[in-house]
Amino acid sequence: MKIDLTNRKVQIWRKIHLNHIALVSALFYASVSGFSGLAYGQDNPAAAINEYKTILTQTDSTTLFLSKLDLDLKSQALKKNVLLEQIAKTPANRKAVIPMMLRMAAELERSVEEDMPFLLTQRREDIQNLKKILAAPDALPGEQYTQLLKAYKREVEYGKILHAYEGPHPNKAGQRVDFLGFGRIALLYMSKNEKDIGYYHLDESGKASSWKPLRTKNALAIRQAIRVARSEAAPELVLAPVNITQ
Repeated sequence: MKIDLTNRKVQIWRKIHLNHIALVSALFYASVSGFSGLAYGQDNPAAAINEYKTILTQTDSTTLFLSKLDLDLKSQALKKNVLLEQIAKTPANRKAVIPMMLRMAAELERSVEEDMPFLLTQRREDIQNLKKILAAPDALPGEQYTQLLKAYKREVEYGKILHAYEGPHPNKAGQRVDFLGFGRIALLYMSKNEKDIGYYHLDESGKASSWKPLRTKNALAIRQAIRVARSEAAPELVLAPVNITQ
């Protein structure tokens, strides 16, 4: 909701003017009462003095509030000038920035496809949504860049956390398994009956990949790690199976 601070300021000036008139009246009543004990029907000089004090306090408060409105007006004017400057530069900004953001999005998409395949469906959807934002003709470059940075930050965070989720078995169609990711260090899956466990393996070149079986003696530790990742158990130290190549 927009507030017209200029009109509000005028209203407050009027209020101060009326308070000033009331203040003068109170002072007049007080002075007259001091001599005659009566002032236009008032038989209590103390009442006029109290009224004077009340009006003085209201005037001070209103003046302070008016000063605050002045600051708000200046702030709004500054923001308006910044927005007008951005609007004026939008065509030039788009010409210079959009190609760079498209390259960054393409690089992010490539890194997702070459990364460990955790949460792959969700991450691919995030990339497609980002590309739609970058292709929107009515989107401001600043907002597009903000969304691009959020996408990069999201990918960085994946490498720092323990995450668990359910998904299709990587090798057996129609089966659902639990996946467990230790950042980008290790990615495991385990069947519901805990008899089928595997880990994502990259060869020495880092290009060829496959799923390797893991001994079921690790099932208890893996299940506990999954519970920790899902916040179903208190945080504790969990060990990740790491493939060591020569």
